[in-house]
This record gives sequence, C-alpha cells and structure tokens, in this order.
Amino acid sequence: MSRTLRRDIYSLGALGCPIKQIRQPDPDPLAASRYSCIYWIDHLYNWNSNSCANHEVDLQDGGAVEDFLKKKYLYWLEALSLWRSMSEGVVSIVKLESLLQVIFSLAFYIYYILT
Repeated sequence: MSRTLRRDIYSLGALGCPIKQIRQPDPDPLAASRYSCIYWIDHLYNWNSNSCANHEVDLQDGGAVEDFLKKKYLYWLEALSLWRSMSEGVVSIVKLESLLQVIFSLAFYIYYILT
C-alpha cells in the first residue's frame, strides 16, 4: 500500500469530483491494493494476541502504523472514497483506536507492576 497510494491516483485533476462521474482507469493502479487498503486494520486488530510485543513495536510512536498514517492517510482515504468504502474506513479507524487503547493500557499496567 505504501508504494501504491499517492495523491490523485486516478489523475482526476479536480477536487470534489462527483463519485458518479469517476471511471476506473484501465489498468487500475489501485487494483492490487484494494483488499489491503480496506482490511489492513482488521488484520492488525486480529493479529495473534500472543504477539503483544510486536504490536507495541508497530504501534508505538515512530512505528510502522504511525509512519503509514503520517505519510499516506489522506491517500488511503482517497482510495477508500474511489471504491465507495468510506464507511469501512471509519469502522477501521475506530478499531485502530480501540487496539491502541488496549495495547497502551496493557503496557502501562506492565510498567506499573514492574516499577
């Protein structure tokens, strides 16, 4: 996804173009990324709960998730919009927020116990 997503990926050239007027280019530059764009947070959320340490690495400040969101968040939203999947994106962001709360609550608890 990080390599695929970019600004104005369909070369529409205009902001606020009605979705009904948009035609997918052939070949579609987003075709290979569709599944991962829609479901990446679901997979992160359902990742093996025994891998809590790995979650923390990816979800900590400066981790892979923060890096992706800083660099590609708007392009991710653009892709979701082009696929008419914004509602899935909203649900995914809520899941990510929930996951972050659980991970960091657990990390705080462990830190509190150890100190």
